[in-house]
Amino acid sequence: MDLSYLLVPVAMLGAAGVVYGARYVGARSVLRRKIRAVPRQPIGAARSGEIVRITGRVQSVAEPLVAPISLRKCAYYEAIVERGVKGGPDRIGHELRGHAFLVRDGSGVALVDPRGAAAVITYDVSGEFGRPLTPPDELPDEVDALLRRNDVTVSRTKSAFEPVIAWREGVLAEGELVTVVGRCQWEDAEGAGYRGEGEKRLVITAPVGEKVMLTDDRSVVLASGRG
Repeated sequence: MDLSYLLVPVAMLGAAGVVYGARYVGARSVLRRKIRAVPRQPIGAARSGEIVRITGRVQSVAEPLVAPISLRKCAYYEAIVERGVKGGPDRIGHELRGHAFLVRDGSGVALVDPRGAAAVITYDVSGEFGRPLTPPDELPDEVDALLRRNDVTVSRTKSAFEPVIAWREGVLAEGELVTVVGRCQWEDAEGAGYRGEGEKRLVITAPVGEKVMLTDDRSVVLASGRG
């Protein structure tokens, strides 16, 4: 399958969309700062009950998920489809899904459940449809299928009367570096029924009144903390 259309940058969808975008970017920046402010430490050095920030490579506990647009194997994904309308972008499709995964860093292994987490995922796949003389000439099957799952039907062929449709997708791919912040507890994994059975694992959960925070943003993943 030709995925070249997925690399087309998403254009700004109207003046009001600038305000919307600024708020969205601002919220992501705040979350990045909160994650970066927690000192990074090896998984093996964590102590039960602490709020920790760990960094390692993703390994799904069960069969990896498949991202809806790029069809990449992953442990977590978010895909968004918007339509350009007067007043700013109108979100017409959204899928967010994740399942438990392990994080490995050489000193140990941690188990993370990303459901309900506060996440900053890099949208490394994006595209748009509907601009004259700009590929693709037909709405991609994967985007159309996502919209139909969201009970939205749009024209699949270009028309001067149809608004531009833009999409973006980010994943936590198998083997990707990820940073996670949360409360930790050591647990004996023997008999737990996941790949790596028999290892002692660190379980990351949400602190009281907070959420697990996670990101694959390289500027955060590689930062040491308190910066």
